Amino acid sequence: MSALATRAFARKKKVTKARAMEIIERLQATTGDVEGLSELYSYFKPTSPSKPKTDQQWVSKAIGKNDVRNALNRLQVEDGQMIGCDGHRVHVCNTELPNGAYDNQFNLIDDAYAGKFPDWKRVIPSNRPGKISLDAVVIKERHTAIPGYADGSVIKGHFLDLQLGETLIRLNGEYWNDATCMFTGKAEVRYGTNNDSILINEDGKRAVVMPIRP
Repeated sequence: MSALATRAFARKKKVTKARAMEIIERLQATTGDVEGLSELYSYFKPTSPSKPKTDQQWVSKAIGKNDVRNALNRLQVEDGQMIGCDGHRVHVCNTELPNGAYDNQFNLIDDAYAGKFPDWKRVIPSNRPGKISLDAVVIKERHTAIPGYADGSVIKGHFLDLQLGETLIRLNGEYWNDATCMFTGKAEVRYGTNNDSILINEDGKRAVVMPIRP
């Protein structure tokens, strides 16, 4: 390890995660230590970008983060559609990737380890009577904490009260920002009561965000 430490110390710049991934891919072709390389991949794998540049990157924003339901921690491709779902939101876009399970870097995962993906189509609402454009949604209030349980505790986070026509709906602000960042202001927003999920739809992309019930 001393030789590695010396070389690392002499480097003027720390390598990026992308460069680390490059090295892992190169080593994959020359070594049989798949288990060791999988540990490196787990450590260095880039996270989904905070500002997605493609529809597929946008979908990856909706996957779970170390959820106990392992299938929610990855992407699903079914019949030309890529789906990300963490139990609180769903992002869907068109894709040319073959059917199967993928990680957030769009690498195929063996079905034996991927887990059973939920029936995401049941989450896409088809009966929301309210309809407005995205640019007509008004942020009524912003909160950093909201009432929690009966004992008077609060839930800390980033929350928004959205005015959609005559309906006021409270959402997780991070989920709302992630969902809307790849839509134009003309995207269609479908809604029902303040207990119903919101559907955003435009050009083959769909996003569903669950409300925070009062």
